[in-house]
Amino acid sequence: MSQDLSHPETVRLMQQAHQTHFLFKTALKTIDLPLLPANFAVDPQQSEFIGTCRRRTYYGQEGTFT
Repeated sequence: MSQDLSHPETVRLMQQAHQTHFLFKTALKTIDLPLLPANFAVDPQQSEFIGTCRRRTYYGQEGTFT
């Protein structure tokens, strides 16, 4: 059973006692973000480590090389 719940209704649903398991599925809206200002440009003098971190495609082991 699928329901389109507003925020207060969702909170009430999650706070209720439940006799059986249920699946709670949600979707996040994609928003258009503005471009970053010029002062967010990549520093040409940045260290190799920072450049490697900037290009990272995985997360969770940030402290591995520090």
